[in-house]
Amino acid sequence: MADEVIRWVLMSDRKKLARLPLRGWGIRRRLLIWGLSLFGIALTAVVVASYFYTLKQIEEDAAELQAEIASVTADRIHAFVRRKIERFSDIGAAVSLYERGSKEQRLLLSLLVKKDGSFTDASIIDARGMEALKVSDRRVYFPSDLSDQSKSAKFNKAIKG
Repeated sequence: MADEVIRWVLMSDRKKLARLPLRGWGIRRRLLIWGLSLFGIALTAVVVASYFYTLKQIEEDAAELQAEIASVTADRIHAFVRRKIERFSDIGAAVSLYERGSKEQRLLLSLLVKKDGSFTDASIIDARGMEALKVSDRRVYFPSDLSDQSKSAKFNKAIKG
């Protein structure tokens, strides 16, 4: 019986010893879980906020980049059109130095059409709207192909300025 009492005491002491760390660990465990939970919530909030902030910044930067590209492209187009108008004005001034329908005018217009791919046809029209000369890079025009342009919208717009 004394053996049983000693075992019971030892067993109860073991239980007490076994319980003591669990009780202290329970508070620590709860505090650790609570702290990690708060940290996890804060971390999740920071990640979500930074995601939406980054998404907004990317959208703003993309819009800014598109506006810049559009501006640069518009400047290039403007410069391209300005060069074409200057070239056409120079040819117009050079053509006006020669007699209407002459070989020199034909040569100048042919050079314009052949050297500059943006012009496919060119013609010289007198003040009455009759074509005096017509040149193309795809077709050969004969004097019988010249027509009256006095009623065309392009001629009337040009006459009006």
